[in-house]
Amino acid sequence: MRYFRVVLTIFVLALGGLALVIALARNKLQPAQIAPNIIIASPSAMLIVIMSPVQVKRGDSWEEGIDKQILYAGQSVRTLGLGKADVLFEGIGTIRLDQKTEITVSTLTEKAVLITQGIGNTYSKVKKFFDSEQKYEVETPTAVASVRGTAFGVLVDSTYKTSVIVTSNTVAVAPVVIVDGEKKRLPAATVPEDQATHIDKEVIRRAQQEGVLPPVVSKEALVSPVLRQWFEENKTKDKE
Repeated sequence: MRYFRVVLTIFVLALGGLALVIALARNKLQPAQIAPNIIIASPSAMLIVIMSPVQVKRGDSWEEGIDKQILYAGQSVRTLGLGKADVLFEGIGTIRLDQKTEITVSTLTEKAVLITQGIGNTYSKVKKFFDSEQKYEVETPTAVASVRGTAFGVLVDSTYKTSVIVTSNTVAVAPVVIVDGEKKRLPAATVPEDQATHIDKEVIRRAQQEGVLPPVVSKEALVSPVLRQWFEENKTKDKE
């Protein structure tokens, strides 16, 4: 009798294991049911400190940025004094921070990167997107630049005037206004390679009242000799 019970128990356990295998094969059991404690990490970015001082914001405080430090959505980076830094988004591209520049990685997913930029200068090199849902944007207090694979610079001065200079392909640049407490994008200008645009209070006024698109001008009209040299250095890095 005892022998019979042992055999029966083994037989029942074997049937249970077989049923589990069949259920998995037929996708009747979700992975979360098998291992509910597994957590898939969100996409991240990497900070490259080119020259200190560079700081990263954690909560409400700023801390010294560490080379090859991992960054996540919601974190901010700023360069102080002569500091410079890069932020690498794996499989998407790179944003380079000039001296005295601050950005926030507002959105970071496998298909979307949204950078919020304050005062300062950035240069983005973004790979060509083949997925229509992918996007990369740099938003300032007055404008947003949207791309699907290009290289461009965004300059924001103390009055929040935004200048966008395109060094490869095209960039869509739209004025940003606040309507009923919410941000609204006005119609965008398409800025081609080696051209530029700027968005200030007057450009926004004309866009709102007259429907005029942001002006497209020669990049030399907006970039000082010092910044022109910085752009050339970035273009050289793009080829390395």
